[in-house]
Amino acid sequence: MSKLSAFFENREFFFTVNNQSDQTLSVTMYGGEYTLKKTAKGWENSDKNKNKMSEGLIRGVIAALQKEA
Repeated sequence: MSKLSAFFENREFFFTVNNQSDQTLSVTMYGGEYTLKKTAKGWENSDKNKNKMSEGLIRGVIAALQKEA
């Protein structure tokens, strides 16, 4: 998949999708890999992530993927 961008706090963050399913999403952003899981509350960081993505940036990533679809 091509490089996508998400907007958060007046900044543009570039990322690529590594893997995507109905319940999980794995992206690489600036050399870091983030896995997100879908819960009843929405998308959240996986407990296995070394670093945590902010909730606002998660919303930006999901919005960018929805625009792409």
